[in-house]
Amino acid sequence: MDTFQAIILGLVQGLTEFLPISSSAHLGIIAYIFKWEERLQLDIILHVASLTALIIYFRKDLKKVLLGLINKGSQKEIANSRKFVVNVIISLLPLIPIYLLLKDWINSIQDFSQTALIFLIIFGGFLIWADLRSRNNKSGLEDLSKTQALLIGLGQGIALFSGVSRSGITITLALLIGLKEEAAKKYTFLLSIPTILGGFLLEMLDIVKGDLSISLDFSLLLAIISAFISAYLALIILFKLGDKIKLSYYGIYRIIIGLALLLFLF
Repeated sequence: MDTFQAIILGLVQGLTEFLPISSSAHLGIIAYIFKWEERLQLDIILHVASLTALIIYFRKDLKKVLLGLINKGSQKEIANSRKFVVNVIISLLPLIPIYLLLKDWINSIQDFSQTALIFLIIFGGFLIWADLRSRNNKSGLEDLSKTQALLIGLGQGIALFSGVSRSGITITLALLIGLKEEAAKKYTFLLSIPTILGGFLLEMLDIVKGDLSISLDFSLLLAIISAFISAYLALIILFKLGDKIKLSYYGIYRIIIGLALLLFLF
């Protein structure tokens, strides 16, 4: 993998991992355009960049949760921290059974395929609908119930399919169950921390077992740096520019690019 490929894939991975437009589909599109095939070890390493960006960006929220878990803070803060952690655990539960039940189908859908592009379009439409429908939502994270957390977790399981987008579908569902946009986005990305960490640990286990191999070189280091920068930028775009860049804009973009690629390349 050369330097140009590493930087481009890192930038695309970082931006699309958090923007609700599907990282797998966009990486597949880039790989198709440039005829690149080597991605596996890059995907594994770039999880580190995404995870680091999340932890740094949400460091204050994470600190507040951790303090609440060790009984530091007001009774309300402690209760909210414990409720939040329980909800996150519940949201994580569907991932493994969904993957085990649908593993063959999930693995059969290539990142750049008609099915992935159709998912890109369909769930882009859902994102537009959720954005328009939720403008008057008033619920915060403290209002999230266990049932709602499970529903978001089911959505995250569906995001195992290329073209769906983990951030896209979890934000969509969070909005549809009544969360405010800020709360929906915050829950989505705080939930991403254990999700990405779990995926990374499973991949590291494969490396330890000898099923996968990885070597860190200069190109890979550049990919990590570019992915971290673009991932952090994506979080800034979503949270700081949310008033100017509506979530429905991402849905419109998904539909346009999905339809264009379906019409002209398939």
